[in-house]
Amino acid sequence: MNEKEFGQWIKSLRAPHITRVAMAKKYDCHPNTLKSYENSGRLPDVDYLVALSNETGYDFKELVKQRVIARFSSNNILDQKTVLQVCEGATEYTAPHLPPLHHDWTAVGNAMEPTIKEGARVIYDSSETELQDGKMYMLKINETVCIRRVQLTLEGGINLLSDNNNYPPQTLSKDKVSVLEVLGRITSITNSY
Repeated sequence: MNEKEFGQWIKSLRAPHITRVAMAKKYDCHPNTLKSYENSGRLPDVDYLVALSNETGYDFKELVKQRVIARFSSNNILDQKTVLQVCEGATEYTAPHLPPLHHDWTAVGNAMEPTIKEGARVIYDSSETELQDGKMYMLKINETVCIRRVQLTLEGGINLLSDNNNYPPQTLSKDKVSVLEVLGRITSITNSY
């Protein structure tokens, strides 16, 4: 079903129950908007689908699923099997084109100021756990979570650097590196002002 066919379908659902003008008046929208949904291939907003479900008794989830299928089928963005898997919430479905896992964290303390202020929103990528010299990482040392810039040493150890000069570097020798758990590389910082 493409966008145009979807419009004809929702018209066939609505027409036996309520006129376009009455529907528009009841749900505070313009009749031309409904006409464009039904005749011009314009996909309706979700709130219209709620109203349509209310008027016709047709399953809302099915209306949304068919709208999504129409949207992606018309533009050849996703194949119908993938769309159905997403709509049905298939647990075995994974989207290979999506970026790696990103996590939100709120910065605590001032160790990374001025780069990261306390309360800043920090995003880290948990798929990037191999340390690279000069990059910032979300780290867990014993039970403490912190953000530090990493400096790799020639002997196989690591220096953990704070951007705030009031915090001295922490050095982990090669045999102590195992106490460090790398949660992910910092990919985005949004400071509050």
